[in-house]
Amino acid sequence: MQSSQLLTVEEAARRLGVSRATIERHIRDGEFGTINVGRGSLRPHIRLLEEELEDFVARRYQKHVPAIHLATRPSAAHPSEEYDILKM
Repeated sequence: MQSSQLLTVEEAARRLGVSRATIERHIRDGEFGTINVGRGSLRPHIRLLEEELEDFVARRYQKHVPAIHLATRPSAAHPSEEYDILKM
């Protein structure tokens, strides 16, 4: 297993280009696992694994799919002209 760097909430927010509140919301929603390096629940110092951010980005990544130009779509009035399965 490769060693992963620990990031503060602020560092994670900066890397993703979002606010601290957004990262905290993702933590509450279970998108990120966290490590408390502080003294229990009274003085928590939350850290995120760099790997958690990479996994998050990979889960959210979507390739751009170009829209179909209207001229290439079959006419709504006559869809059977393009897609008639009975003409086989």
